Amino acid sequence: MKKNIKNNFDYKDIFSMKNKNVVIFGGTGNLGLNFSKTLSYAGAKVYLLDKEKKKKEKKNIFFLKSNEK
Repeated sequence: MKKNIKNNFDYKDIFSMKNKNVVIFGGTGNLGLNFSKTLSYAGAKVYLLDKEKKKKEKKNIFFLKSNEK
């Protein structure tokens, strides 16, 4: 006989990024922006490093300009 257990599973409890800093190189490209949004949603403070700023910043996402070629 199986018991019905209410599942209150939340992936954010397992994959929490609270109080973490993340730097994404090439962060204003398609992948970088998607990664930054996901990590920010999980609680991380995200720094995007790229040559030019293409999109507006969201909460907990910061842009850093790179002058390297």
